[in-house]
Amino acid sequence: MTITRKSLVAKAHGILSDAMDKALKAPVRRGWSRLAGVSIPSKRDVLAAAKADLQMINQVAETFGYDPVWNDPDEQEVDLGSVD
Repeated sequence: MTITRKSLVAKAHGILSDAMDKALKAPVRRGWSRLAGVSIPSKRDVLAAAKADLQMINQVAETFGYDPVWNDPDEQEVDLGSVD
């Protein structure tokens, strides 16, 4: 498989689509399935995992010399404004 910016964008879209589907079904609080004996991820868990995956894709894109495929809102400069 050749890594191109187009393939990385497609992966990012897939991650966002999957995260949206999972987050819509996930509970607000993390749960526990007594039947299966596993943790049920919360909406925050799902979004955190998607963010980590998107950041990794950005790192791969930058390694290959491409522009980032996802604009992380946490990396944007915050303007505090001014006081009169």
